[in-house]
Amino acid sequence: MTTPSAWHPTEVRRVVRPLATGAETVIVETDSGTGYLKAMGNCGGEHILACEWVATQLARWFGLPTFDFALIEVRDEDGIVFYGGTPARPGPAFITRKERGQSWGTRRRQLQRVVNQDDITRLVVFDTWTRNWDRYSADGKRQNYDNVFLSEEAPPGQFLLKAMD
Repeated sequence: MTTPSAWHPTEVRRVVRPLATGAETVIVETDSGTGYLKAMGNCGGEHILACEWVATQLARWFGLPTFDFALIEVRDEDGIVFYGGTPARPGPAFITRKERGQSWGTRRRQLQRVVNQDDITRLVVFDTWTRNWDRYSADGKRQNYDNVFLSEEAPPGQFLLKAMD
């Protein structure tokens, strides 16, 4: 059984800025704080939203820490526009709560400060099991170390490794 998310935004209040990502993620302000929104109509397709939801649930089941997330309804009046200028389509969207922290980016010193060291190996096994090409492709041509998040929601001076994307 997975742990339910403690974060429950119900509406987008304003767009902060769109990002140039494969899912055309948009940073938004909600009634519950800032989040990273993946909406319908993105250039990567609607299946990305389902993949995010399923993979986050599987990661939690597997024992990996994840971001708080929610499904939120996007409306035309929210004015969400992707990085390329295309408007988001109304409908359900996947949103994760913004946290203080940073992407890993291959620096060993950062990994020494991770409080959940065992989850480093667990993340590699999880990515292999789910065939997550977004972090590291099987042929080695794609290595996205920025897709490993080190949350500062940990004891001072340390990081909590979290599965993302």
